[in-house]
Amino acid sequence: MAEDEDELLAATLGVVGASTGGKGGQRGASFASRFLKTVAYEMGMTLPLPLEAATERVTATFAAVGHVLDQPPEPETGLRRIRAVAGGGVGGLNPVVISAVLGPDEVGGTSLTLRAAAKEGIIKQRSAEKMTKRIADLLASHPDSRG
Repeated sequence: MAEDEDELLAATLGVVGASTGGKGGQRGASFASRFLKTVAYEMGMTLPLPLEAATERVTATFAAVGHVLDQPPEPETGLRRIRAVAGGGVGGLNPVVISAVLGPDEVGGTSLTLRAAAKEGIIKQRSAEKMTKRIADLLASHPDSRG
């Protein structure tokens, strides 16, 4: 998954670069992203919802903070994966790839692992950690959630 995250981050940084510097900005930002370290942050939580309802809630939460990319199937495992790209860091200009892997738990709810990845330069913004915690807080803020 890390290679996939790097490709998504490079492409998204290119879009940010293009918005300020045209084609040259796009190529420059995409090129420079290869030299930045990708930092990821993960955490687990549980939602007291069946898998389908939890999938809908996570998708809606991701859509509220960014752009939902896809929900690739996880064949043979019964797990669901949702991915999105959102803006993090100062001014929301540091793209963050967020993902959730959801599966049923033993008591009828859904356990999930949240993961965020972002490029970090010399000045650490902790974009991945902050986004993971933000998503977890949004999911837990519903009255029928438990962390």
